[in-house]
Amino acid sequence: MGTPASSRRTSAVNEEDLLDVSWWYYVDGLTQDQIAERLSVSRASVARMIDKARLAGIVQFRIAPKFLANYESAQNIKQAFGLRDIMVVPDMASEGQSMVDENTRLGTLAANVLLSELRDGGTLGLGWGQAVSTVMSILDDEELEGIDLVSLTGGVNAYANAIRQVRSRGGNNSQSNIIPTPLYVSNPELASQLRKEETVKGALENARKVDVALTGIGGIGLESSLWRSGTSSEEDLQEVRESGAVGDLLAVFFDKDGSPVPLSRDACRIGIGMDALEQIPVVVAVAAGRAKHEAILAALKTKCIDVLVTDTATVDYLRDAIGPQVLAGS
Repeated sequence: MGTPASSRRTSAVNEEDLLDVSWWYYVDGLTQDQIAERLSVSRASVARMIDKARLAGIVQFRIAPKFLANYESAQNIKQAFGLRDIMVVPDMASEGQSMVDENTRLGTLAANVLLSELRDGGTLGLGWGQAVSTVMSILDDEELEGIDLVSLTGGVNAYANAIRQVRSRGGNNSQSNIIPTPLYVSNPELASQLRKEETVKGALENARKVDVALTGIGGIGLESSLWRSGTSSEEDLQEVRESGAVGDLLAVFFDKDGSPVPLSRDACRIGIGMDALEQIPVVVAVAAGRAKHEAILAALKTKCIDVLVTDTATVDYLRDAIGPQVLAGS
Protein backbone atom coordinates (compact mmCIF):
# COMPACT_ATOMS: atom_id res chain seq x y z
CA MET A 1 0.00 0.00 0.00
CA GLY A 2 1.70 3.20 -1.15
CA THR A 3 1.52 6.78 0.05
CA PRO A 4 3.05 9.74 -1.78
CA ALA A 5 6.19 10.87 0.02
CA SER A 6 5.40 14.54 -0.44
CA SER A 7 2.71 16.77 -1.83
CA ARG A 8 3.17 19.51 -4.38
CA ARG A 9 1.18 21.84 -2.13
CA THR A 10 -0.05 21.58 1.47
CA SER A 11 -0.53 25.30 2.07
CA ALA A 12 -3.89 25.70 0.29
CA VAL A 13 -5.53 25.02 3.68
CA ASN A 14 -4.38 26.68 6.91
CA GLU A 15 -2.40 24.32 9.20
CA GLU A 16 -4.67 25.21 12.12
CA ASP A 17 -7.64 23.98 10.07
CA LEU A 18 -5.81 20.75 9.34
CA LEU A 19 -5.06 20.34 13.04
CA ASP A 20 -8.72 20.93 13.98
CA VAL A 21 -9.98 18.45 11.40
CA SER A 22 -7.40 15.84 12.43
CA TRP A 23 -8.35 16.12 16.09
CA TRP A 24 -12.08 15.96 15.40
CA TYR A 25 -11.67 12.95 13.12
CA TYR A 26 -9.02 10.84 14.87
CA VAL A 27 -9.47 11.81 18.52
CA ASP A 28 -13.09 12.96 18.90
CA GLY A 29 -14.33 10.34 16.42
CA LEU A 30 -16.49 12.68 14.33
CA THR A 31 -17.46 11.42 10.88
CA GLN A 32 -16.39 13.23 7.75
CA ASP A 33 -20.02 14.25 7.21
CA GLN A 34 -20.18 15.79 10.69
CA ILE A 35 -16.95 17.69 10.13
CA ALA A 36 -18.13 18.85 6.71
CA GLU A 37 -21.33 20.20 8.26
CA ARG A 38 -19.36 21.98 10.99
CA LEU A 39 -17.09 23.66 8.44
CA SER A 40 -19.79 24.17 5.76
CA VAL A 41 -17.72 22.35 3.15
CA SER A 42 -18.18 19.14 1.16
CA ARG A 43 -17.32 15.71 2.49
CA ALA A 44 -14.72 15.39 -0.28
CA SER A 45 -13.04 18.56 1.02
CA VAL A 46 -12.80 17.04 4.49
CA ALA A 47 -11.28 13.86 3.04
CA ARG A 48 -8.67 15.97 1.25
CA MET A 49 -7.87 17.87 4.47
CA ILE A 50 -7.38 14.60 6.36
CA ASP A 51 -4.98 13.40 3.67
CA LYS A 52 -3.12 16.72 3.67
CA ALA A 53 -2.70 16.49 7.44
CA ARG A 54 -1.11 13.10 6.93
CA LEU A 55 1.18 14.33 4.18
CA ALA A 56 2.21 17.39 6.21
CA GLY A 57 3.19 15.18 9.15
CA ILE A 58 0.44 16.50 11.43
CA VAL A 59 -0.95 12.97 11.70
CA GLN A 60 1.38 9.96 11.86
CA PHE A 61 0.65 6.24 12.07
CA ARG A 62 2.34 2.99 12.98
CA ILE A 63 1.01 -0.13 11.23
CA ALA A 64 1.02 -3.46 13.04
CA PRO A 65 3.02 -6.15 11.14
CA LYS A 66 0.05 -8.53 10.85
CA PHE A 67 -1.65 -6.01 8.54
CA LEU A 68 1.23 -5.78 6.07
CA ALA A 69 0.08 -8.62 3.79
CA ASN A 70 -1.67 -6.31 1.31
CA TYR A 71 1.29 -3.94 1.33
CA GLU A 72 3.63 -6.79 0.47
CA SER A 73 1.28 -8.01 -2.26
CA ALA A 74 1.14 -4.53 -3.75
CA GLN A 75 4.92 -4.25 -3.80
CA ASN A 76 5.22 -7.66 -5.46
CA ILE A 77 2.67 -6.66 -8.10
CA LYS A 78 4.57 -3.41 -8.67
CA GLN A 79 7.71 -5.39 -9.42
CA ALA A 80 5.92 -7.96 -11.58
CA PHE A 81 4.48 -5.29 -13.90
CA GLY A 82 7.32 -2.79 -13.74
CA LEU A 83 5.18 -0.10 -12.09
CA ARG A 84 6.68 2.93 -10.41
CA ASP A 85 4.13 2.51 -7.64
CA ILE A 86 0.76 1.07 -6.71
CA MET A 87 -1.44 3.10 -4.36
CA VAL A 88 -4.14 1.19 -2.51
CA VAL A 89 -7.23 2.26 -0.57
CA PRO A 90 -8.81 -0.26 1.82
CA ASP A 91 -12.06 -1.93 0.82
CA MET A 92 -15.32 -0.38 1.95
CA ALA A 93 -16.22 -1.12 5.55
CA SER A 94 -19.90 -1.56 4.64
CA GLU A 95 -21.63 -3.02 1.61
CA GLY A 96 -24.27 -0.32 2.03
CA GLN A 97 -21.91 2.47 0.99
CA SER A 98 -22.41 3.79 -2.52
CA MET A 99 -20.04 3.72 -5.50
CA VAL A 100 -19.90 7.50 -5.24
CA ASP A 101 -18.13 7.03 -1.91
CA GLU A 102 -15.76 4.48 -3.45
CA ASN A 103 -14.98 6.77 -6.36
CA THR A 104 -14.32 9.65 -3.97
CA ARG A 105 -11.92 7.57 -1.90
CA LEU A 106 -9.99 6.50 -4.99
CA GLY A 107 -10.11 10.04 -6.35
CA THR A 108 -8.76 11.50 -3.12
CA LEU A 109 -5.74 9.21 -3.22
CA ALA A 110 -5.22 9.84 -6.95
CA ALA A 111 -5.36 13.61 -6.37
CA ASN A 112 -2.56 13.31 -3.82
CA VAL A 113 -0.52 11.23 -6.25
CA LEU A 114 -0.89 13.91 -8.93
CA LEU A 115 0.11 16.71 -6.56
CA SER A 116 3.24 14.78 -5.62
CA GLU A 117 4.19 14.32 -9.29
CA LEU A 118 3.33 17.74 -10.75
CA ARG A 119 5.75 20.63 -10.82
CA ASP A 120 5.04 24.33 -11.34
CA GLY A 121 4.90 25.07 -15.04
CA GLY A 122 4.10 21.44 -15.86
CA THR A 123 1.33 19.89 -17.91
CA LEU A 124 -1.35 17.40 -16.84
CA GLY A 125 -2.95 15.26 -19.55
CA LEU A 126 -6.50 14.13 -18.86
CA GLY A 127 -8.13 10.94 -20.04
CA TRP A 128 -11.82 10.42 -20.62
CA GLY A 129 -14.41 9.18 -18.14
CA GLN A 130 -15.85 9.16 -14.63
CA ALA A 131 -12.62 8.39 -12.78
CA VAL A 132 -10.91 11.48 -14.21
CA SER A 133 -13.94 13.69 -13.51
CA THR A 134 -14.00 12.52 -9.89
CA VAL A 135 -10.32 13.33 -9.36
CA MET A 136 -10.75 16.78 -10.90
CA SER A 137 -13.73 17.50 -8.64
CA ILE A 138 -11.53 16.83 -5.59
CA LEU A 139 -8.71 19.14 -6.68
CA ASP A 140 -8.96 22.91 -6.47
CA ASP A 141 -7.58 25.54 -8.80
CA GLU A 142 -5.13 26.83 -6.23
CA GLU A 143 -3.48 23.40 -6.12
CA LEU A 144 -3.37 23.36 -9.92
CA GLU A 145 -2.13 26.92 -10.27
CA GLY A 146 0.56 27.08 -12.93
CA ILE A 147 -0.35 23.62 -14.27
CA ASP A 148 -1.73 23.50 -17.82
CA LEU A 149 -4.50 20.96 -18.41
CA VAL A 150 -4.48 19.08 -21.71
CA SER A 151 -7.03 16.59 -23.06
CA LEU A 152 -5.62 13.35 -24.45
CA THR A 153 -8.56 12.62 -26.77
CA GLY A 154 -11.47 14.37 -28.37
CA GLY A 155 -14.70 14.69 -26.40
CA VAL A 156 -15.15 18.39 -25.71
CA ASN A 157 -18.18 18.17 -23.41
CA ALA A 158 -16.67 15.49 -21.16
CA TYR A 159 -13.42 17.42 -20.73
CA ALA A 160 -15.13 20.77 -20.27
CA ASN A 161 -17.27 19.26 -17.52
CA ALA A 162 -14.25 17.66 -15.83
CA ILE A 163 -12.24 20.89 -15.87
CA ARG A 164 -15.27 22.90 -14.76
CA GLN A 165 -15.52 20.71 -11.65
CA VAL A 166 -12.17 21.91 -10.31
CA ARG A 167 -13.09 23.82 -7.15
CA SER A 168 -12.34 27.52 -7.27
CA ARG A 169 -10.23 29.03 -4.48
CA GLY A 170 -9.09 32.05 -6.48
CA GLY A 171 -6.18 30.57 -8.41
CA ASN A 172 -6.33 31.45 -12.10
CA ASN A 173 -2.84 30.93 -13.47
CA SER A 174 -3.65 27.78 -15.45
CA GLN A 175 -4.66 27.10 -19.03
CA SER A 176 -6.66 24.28 -20.58
CA ASN A 177 -6.05 22.89 -24.04
CA ILE A 178 -8.92 20.68 -25.19
CA ILE A 179 -8.82 18.82 -28.52
CA PRO A 180 -11.74 20.56 -30.28
CA THR A 181 -13.48 17.47 -31.65
CA PRO A 182 -15.74 14.66 -30.48
CA LEU A 183 -14.08 11.45 -29.32
CA TYR A 184 -15.54 9.72 -32.38
CA VAL A 185 -16.59 11.46 -35.59
CA SER A 186 -18.99 10.13 -38.18
CA ASN A 187 -16.53 8.64 -40.68
CA PRO A 188 -12.81 7.96 -41.21
CA GLU A 189 -12.46 10.63 -43.92
CA LEU A 190 -13.68 13.37 -41.59
CA ALA A 191 -11.38 12.10 -38.82
CA SER A 192 -8.41 12.22 -41.18
CA GLN A 193 -9.24 15.76 -42.28
CA LEU A 194 -9.68 16.97 -38.71
CA ARG A 195 -6.34 15.53 -37.64
CA LYS A 196 -4.70 17.72 -40.32
CA GLU A 197 -6.39 20.92 -39.10
CA GLU A 198 -3.83 23.13 -37.35
CA THR A 199 -5.81 23.50 -34.10
CA VAL A 200 -6.45 19.75 -33.82
CA LYS A 201 -2.95 18.83 -34.94
CA GLY A 202 -1.44 21.21 -32.39
CA ALA A 203 -3.68 19.93 -29.60
CA LEU A 204 -2.69 16.34 -30.36
CA GLU A 205 0.99 17.33 -30.30
CA ASN A 206 0.47 18.98 -26.90
CA ALA A 207 -1.22 15.80 -25.67
CA ARG A 208 1.79 13.71 -26.63
CA LYS A 209 4.15 16.02 -24.70
CA VAL A 210 2.45 16.22 -21.28
CA ASP A 211 4.50 15.61 -18.15
CA VAL A 212 1.89 13.59 -16.25
CA ALA A 213 -1.25 11.84 -17.53
CA LEU A 214 -4.36 10.80 -15.60
CA THR A 215 -6.65 8.13 -17.01
CA GLY A 216 -9.26 5.61 -16.02
CA ILE A 217 -9.37 2.01 -17.23
CA GLY A 218 -12.56 1.12 -19.08
CA GLY A 219 -14.31 -2.20 -18.68
CA ILE A 220 -16.51 -4.06 -21.16
CA GLY A 221 -20.05 -3.36 -20.03
CA LEU A 222 -22.93 -0.90 -20.23
CA GLU A 223 -21.85 0.58 -16.88
CA SER A 224 -18.58 1.88 -18.39
CA SER A 225 -18.29 5.57 -19.28
CA LEU A 226 -18.27 5.09 -23.06
CA TRP A 227 -21.69 3.49 -22.95
CA ARG A 228 -23.22 5.35 -20.03
CA SER A 229 -22.44 8.63 -21.79
CA GLY A 230 -23.98 7.49 -25.06
CA THR A 231 -20.65 7.88 -26.88
CA SER A 232 -20.84 4.24 -27.96
CA SER A 233 -23.88 2.13 -28.76
CA GLU A 234 -24.92 -1.38 -27.76
CA GLU A 235 -23.96 -2.47 -31.29
CA ASP A 236 -20.46 -1.11 -30.65
CA LEU A 237 -20.37 -3.04 -27.38
CA GLN A 238 -21.30 -6.23 -29.20
CA GLU A 239 -18.40 -5.74 -31.64
CA VAL A 240 -16.03 -5.08 -28.74
CA ARG A 241 -17.08 -8.25 -26.97
CA GLU A 242 -16.81 -10.37 -30.13
CA SER A 243 -13.32 -8.97 -30.79
CA GLY A 244 -11.94 -10.48 -27.59
CA ALA A 245 -11.23 -7.10 -26.00
CA VAL A 246 -11.44 -6.93 -22.21
CA GLY A 247 -10.92 -3.20 -21.58
CA ASP A 248 -9.71 0.14 -22.91
CA LEU A 249 -7.34 3.02 -22.24
CA LEU A 250 -8.44 6.30 -23.86
CA ALA A 251 -10.97 4.32 -25.96
CA VAL A 252 -8.21 2.12 -27.41
CA PHE A 253 -9.30 -1.46 -26.71
CA PHE A 254 -6.97 -4.30 -25.75
CA ASP A 255 -7.21 -8.04 -25.18
CA LYS A 256 -6.32 -10.06 -22.09
CA ASP A 257 -2.64 -9.91 -23.03
CA GLY A 258 -2.65 -6.11 -23.26
CA SER A 259 -2.39 -6.08 -27.06
CA PRO A 260 -4.51 -3.52 -29.00
CA VAL A 261 -7.60 -4.98 -30.67
CA PRO A 262 -8.57 -3.42 -34.04
CA LEU A 263 -12.19 -2.26 -34.28
CA SER A 264 -14.21 -0.67 -37.06
CA ARG A 265 -14.53 2.65 -35.21
CA ASP A 266 -10.80 3.09 -34.62
CA ALA A 267 -10.39 5.17 -37.78
CA CYS A 268 -13.11 7.54 -36.50
CA ARG A 269 -11.46 8.08 -33.11
CA ILE A 270 -9.46 11.23 -32.39
CA GLY A 271 -6.84 11.12 -29.67
CA ILE A 272 -3.39 9.82 -28.84
CA GLY A 273 -2.77 6.08 -29.03
CA MET A 274 -1.23 3.67 -26.55
CA ASP A 275 2.18 4.10 -28.18
CA ALA A 276 2.10 7.81 -27.34
CA LEU A 277 0.63 7.12 -23.89
CA GLU A 278 3.55 4.81 -23.13
CA GLN A 279 6.00 7.64 -23.88
CA ILE A 280 4.49 10.04 -21.32
CA PRO A 281 6.85 10.20 -18.30
CA VAL A 282 4.21 9.45 -15.64
CA VAL A 283 0.84 7.83 -16.36
CA VAL A 284 -1.49 7.51 -13.36
CA ALA A 285 -4.41 5.10 -13.85
CA VAL A 286 -7.39 5.00 -11.47
CA ALA A 287 -9.58 1.90 -11.44
CA ALA A 288 -11.12 -0.61 -9.04
CA GLY A 289 -14.14 -2.85 -8.69
CA ARG A 290 -14.88 -6.45 -9.59
CA ALA A 291 -16.33 -5.52 -13.00
CA LYS A 292 -12.96 -4.04 -14.01
CA HIS A 293 -10.59 -6.63 -12.57
CA GLU A 294 -9.87 -8.34 -15.90
CA ALA A 295 -9.46 -4.98 -17.63
CA ILE A 296 -7.04 -3.72 -14.96
CA LEU A 297 -4.89 -6.85 -15.22
CA ALA A 298 -4.71 -6.53 -19.00
CA ALA A 299 -4.07 -2.76 -18.83
CA LEU A 300 -0.99 -3.39 -16.69
CA LYS A 301 0.32 -5.67 -19.44
CA THR A 302 0.18 -2.80 -21.97
CA LYS A 303 3.17 -1.22 -20.14
CA CYS A 304 1.47 2.18 -20.47
CA ILE A 305 0.79 2.61 -16.75
CA ASP A 306 3.34 3.87 -14.24
CA VAL A 307 1.19 4.33 -11.12
CA LEU A 308 -1.98 2.35 -10.38
CA VAL A 309 -4.51 3.71 -7.87
CA THR A 310 -6.85 0.92 -6.81
CA ASP A 311 -8.30 -0.96 -3.81
CA THR A 312 -7.27 -4.01 -1.79
CA ALA A 313 -9.79 -6.31 -3.49
CA THR A 314 -8.15 -5.55 -6.84
CA VAL A 315 -4.69 -6.16 -5.36
CA ASP A 316 -5.91 -9.55 -4.12
CA TYR A 317 -7.27 -10.34 -7.59
CA LEU A 318 -4.03 -9.33 -9.31
CA ARG A 319 -1.98 -11.40 -6.86
CA ASP A 320 -4.11 -14.49 -7.48
CA ALA A 321 -4.29 -13.93 -11.25
CA ILE A 322 -0.57 -13.75 -11.86
CA GLY A 323 0.24 -16.55 -9.47
CA PRO A 324 3.00 -17.21 -6.91
CA GLN A 325 5.49 -18.34 -9.58
CA VAL A 326 5.39 -14.96 -11.30
CA LEU A 327 5.60 -13.11 -7.98
CA ALA A 328 8.52 -15.24 -6.85
CA GLY A 329 10.44 -14.48 -10.03
CA SER A 330 9.65 -10.77 -10.11
